[in-house]
Amino acid sequence: MRLKPGLVFMTLAGLATQPLMGCPSPQNSAPPPAPPAQTAPAGRSTLPDLPPDPRAARGGQAPTSAGAVGSTALPAKAVPGSALNKFFPSDADGLNRVFTQEKNGFAMANLNKGKATLAQLSINDTAANPSARDKFKGTGFSIEGFPAAKEGMSAIAVLVGDRYQVKIRATGSALSDSEQQSWLLKFDLAGLAGLK
Repeated sequence: MRLKPGLVFMTLAGLATQPLMGCPSPQNSAPPPAPPAQTAPAGRSTLPDLPPDPRAARGGQAPTSAGAVGSTALPAKAVPGSALNKFFPSDADGLNRVFTQEKNGFAMANLNKGKATLAQLSINDTAANPSARDKFKGTGFSIEGFPAAKEGMSAIAVLVGDRYQVKIRATGSALSDSEQQSWLLKFDLAGLAGLK
């Protein structure tokens, strides 16, 4: 059977506007429009609000989380050692600090009681040695929210601002672990975190 050209066109045109059985019509086959994207104002996160860090109320900077270790790009040059001295703890409880070494990116002081040295305190800018941050990865150990690592039986270090390693190394058994941790927290860690 031969159809007239005009009839074929009308039949096909009619099919184009009529939905086939069991098939959605072209008008209904488009996905629904996506909801408008929610964007946070500049500088804010879309994550739920977390409880404030107690240091923030005192004007300090919240510590770097352990999971962020090594995520910050370090500058090409370390800070001068003299810039680190002001972040060391003050003399207290009959103990005094005596600075013993200072060089680019590093400062160290002895913690003395009378003539006896109980510990060595130090700050190291890892910009001079970025791999020094690696020991803080995955330790599962933190002190007041700062990633921490034990070094042997006598030393404990924290990583501040994903850049500065603050360490105490006890001489002998003069200081317990808890006393070492207490002295680490006497450093101005919040101030050090803001040092660029």
